[in-house]
Parts: sequence; structure tokens; C-alpha cells
Amino acid sequence: MDSSRFRTILITIGIMALVYFFFVKPSNQRPALPLPERPVPTAAERGAERIERVRSGELVAEVSTYSGALRQYRIDTQRFATSHQLIPGGAWWRRDEHPGLSTTDREPFFPLRTNIEFRRAGVNVLPAYLTFDEVRREGDAVTLVAHLREQQVEVHRTIKPHTQFAFAVSTRVINHGLAGELRASQGLYHWIPRSQEEGKLFSQSWRRAEGLCHHNGRLQHVAREEMSKLGATTDGIARSSDYVGLSNMYFLQALVPQGEQAACHLHAEDRGTGDALGSVLFAQLSWTPVQLATGESHDYRVLSYFGPKFAPHLAAVTPELKDALDLGTFAIIARGLLKLLQALQAVVKNWGVAIMLLTLIVRTALFPLLAKSMKSMAAMQKLKPELDALNEKFADDQNAKGLAQMELYRRHGVNPVAGCLPQLAQLPIWWALYTSLQTSVELYHQPFALWIRDLSAPDPFFVLPLVLGAVMFVQQKLMPAATADPMQAKIMFWFLPIFLTVISLFLPAGLALYMLVNSVLAIIQQRITKAQIDKMTSDVGGGGDDKGIKVRTAPAVAGSKGSKQLSRK
Repeated sequence: MDSSRFRTILITIGIMALVYFFFVKPSNQRPALPLPERPVPTAAERGAERIERVRSGELVAEVSTYSGALRQYRIDTQRFATSHQLIPGGAWWRRDEHPGLSTTDREPFFPLRTNIEFRRAGVNVLPAYLTFDEVRREGDAVTLVAHLREQQVEVHRTIKPHTQFAFAVSTRVINHGLAGELRASQGLYHWIPRSQEEGKLFSQSWRRAEGLCHHNGRLQHVAREEMSKLGATTDGIARSSDYVGLSNMYFLQALVPQGEQAACHLHAEDRGTGDALGSVLFAQLSWTPVQLATGESHDYRVLSYFGPKFAPHLAAVTPELKDALDLGTFAIIARGLLKLLQALQAVVKNWGVAIMLLTLIVRTALFPLLAKSMKSMAAMQKLKPELDALNEKFADDQNAKGLAQMELYRRHGVNPVAGCLPQLAQLPIWWALYTSLQTSVELYHQPFALWIRDLSAPDPFFVLPLVLGAVMFVQQKLMPAATADPMQAKIMFWFLPIFLTVISLFLPAGLALYMLVNSVLAIIQQRITKAQIDKMTSDVGGGGDDKGIKVRTAPAVAGSKGSKQLSRK
């Protein structure tokens, strides 16, 4: 197979993969069964609500005496500038341009809501929505106590800082009355409108959320469509779960059971209609029912994480939580590149400059492969006149033309695939770099310079994409053609610059910056390599050493079929 055909196949496969990934969306979704929602008692029935604030580093949470849940939580820094006030009695959700850490405003869907049942003779004696009537402050921790005197049960809920963006949450149930069966679950909830799930051309929305269930050492990613089916058809997807969570590209909510094992449950159900259509995503841990005798108590403990996908903070909660940072197929390479990017930023104090330096380092490391590829392309260019003659001579006999081309390559010591193999070897590295820049929360709301104030958002004035397109035209002009077919060469010359310009209009500015710097460096390296090739070829032509790019003039092997065909030229 010659290099032109091989390159055409690669491009075709790549385009087909991109079209499938971004445009073909399999949908076998079935309607989800609605979860029963029991009426929420009014303030007159349960008393006034009290709010207590708990801080864990930059994460601030407001804990409510209604259900012991989080009514509001935010990352209290200028960089993220997030604030999601949950309004009782208001709409089901709030639309906000800030990160969706807290997106629901109905008590049934409050994160960390206390959800316990205590069954005596098969009947649950506890109310669906607990009201905690006592609040205790112990340093940085807050403890809520519900005295259910009629039911002879006490519930203690303690929330205290654990690590950055994480809380330790414990729920103790004390039985003062008759024995019964205790059941408990702990949930996370996230509202996502359809409008926020929709991405742009070749760019997915970072707000598009999914469910996570980590069990048996493996992380399972479950899309919203699949979560709808799971909730309607099964009680859950795993027991002995390491953690359960709801995640988008940059942020994560997760619950990690401590001590007693718990099962993972994921579910999603549609809410709203028309322009307000969206889904509520549920991620829950549930524990095996236990028998509680008179005077006995039982504890449920979890670690809860609410924040950005910073690997060190995730690992501080539990090492498995780092798996929520999805770096794609070449994750091992991407993690190394991300660490290098962080190290560069620590020195230059600018993520845009760090991206430029990282691209320079990677491009320099891969320069030998690029040089080898270009030398192979240059050798192919030297054979272009003879290939053109073969194409004309055997225009009606493809088999004969193929044999003649292979004999021509053999006689001149040229491997037609050698120009493509070095490029294939670079693909894992470049794809890992692309993935790490696209999914890195480190770039979220980070400025570069001038008009680029957010490297995770597209260039607002399209300057980077347009400059990239112009640079790509220059790069294609300078690059030796990888195919002897003029039509294929013309298609490649126009297609790549236009294609990359269009997709970069919708990509984060950090990615567009990387592509632009990479193209400029490619032009510089092409000029260097071409100068070396010209010098080496000139030296050979003048009787110098034998290191140049040239074709051998050894005679064809007598009697070979290909040689006979060539000799008839």
C-alpha cells in the first residue's frame, strides 16, 4: 500500500470517528418511572428553619435543620465566584452561568438529605422529612439533633470539615423504644437543563453531567440517558461501592462510604417541559437494613466531596476518587503532561504561557520522528516523475500499476509507508496533550493575556482560530506533498486548514492556543529539516558522503515481473 492511499484511509477513518462521536447519538432511552414525592411539611407544621455554616477550606456549605441537608454550597474564591442560593417555595431550579455545584431548590432533592426509615411491625414510624430541633457547635463542626419523642427515636447528624472541598458526614440513629428494622440511604442530586447539555460543533458542553459508580476497582461512567433506564429497571448497579458521584467535565459531587459497605444507585428523571425541559440526576448510597433493639444505636458515615476535579484534592479523600478525572484513552501519558503543565505554571505564573512552553517541550522531544517522516516524504517527491509515468502507462491496469510501483520503490530503496509511521507514533502523545488541556479544570476561568480572559472558553473574537487557519495554510504550502496524486494533494492543502479553523472556533482558547503554537513550531521544524535535507542531497550530488536523501540506481532483478513491466516504459 503506497503512502497516499494509507494517508487517505487514515483521514477517512478519523473523519468518520469525529462524525460518529459528535453527531451520531444512539438513543434507545425509555421513559423513566417517576419517583414518589411525599408532601413536604410547611414551616408552620415543623417550626422555623435554622441555617448553620460549615467551611472546608474554600468550600462553604449552609446546613439546614430541614432534613439536615445542604441548602447552599459554594466555592468561596474570586476565581470560581460561585454562589447558588436555593430558594424555598420558588422554582425547581436556578439557571446560572456559574459552575453547577448546587442546582436544586426542592427539599426532596437537597444534597445529603437525611433519608432513613425505622420499621416496627413492617410500618415506618419516622416522618419522610426530618426536622432537627437542636443545633450544637463543636469547633468547626455542626451537629443537628432530632428528638422524635413520640417515636422514641433520636437522630444525630454531624457535618465537619475533612479535607479541601470535602466534609465528613455521620448520622447516628438511637432507638429508645421497641425494636425495629433500620434502613438508610444518602443521596446527591443535580439538575441539568437540556440547553446546558448541548455543545457546539466538535465541542461538548462542560456542564453535561453523568453518574459515577466505583466498585471492584473499576469506575463506571453512566450517561444521563442510561441513568434514566437504570432507575426504571433495577434497584441499583453495584454493591460494595467505593463511591458514587455526579460529575461534569470540571466538577464533581461524590459520596465515599466509610466503614460499612453500601450499594450504588443511579437514576435520572425528566422534569419540566418545552424550553424548561431537563433532568434531575440521582446518585445514592444505600445500606443493608439492620435490626435495632431497644437502647441500641447505629452509625452511617460518609465522606462528601463537592468541588473541582483537582487531582491532589480528590486523592486526599480517597485514592480511587482520582479516577473521576477522565483523561481519555492515553490517560497515563496525559497525567504526566498535566503534571508537567502544572510545574511550568508554578514557574511562569500564567497558564497560557505554560501551555506554550509545554507544546515547545513536546514538539522538541518529537522532532526526530518528524525529521524522519519529512525525509521519507522528500524521497517520495524524488520519485514523483516516475510515479506519474507509471500512472499514465498503467491507467487501465491497476494490478500492473501496483506491481510496477512496488518494484520502483524496491529499486530505489524507498518505503512508501515510512512517512506515515512516525506520524502514527506521535498520535498518542498529541491526543493525550489535547485531552489533558480540554478536561483540565486548572484552566477554568484562567486568563492568558489581552482579550483572552478565560482559557476554558472559546476565543470571544475568534482571533486565535483565524490566525491558526492562516498558519496552517503556510504549513501546508511548505510541507512536501505526501501523495503523488495532484487531486489528493489539493484536497489535503485546503481541507486541513479549513477544518481546523472551523472546529477551533468552538474549542476552549487554551486548546486553540496549543494548536496555534504547535503549527508555528511545525513550520520552524519543517524549515530546519528541509534545509538539512537540501544540504545532504547537495553533498551526495557533489560526491560527498552517503548520508543524503537520494534514490539508488541499482539495476532491477533480472526476470522479475515488475522489472519486465518497467522495462517496457
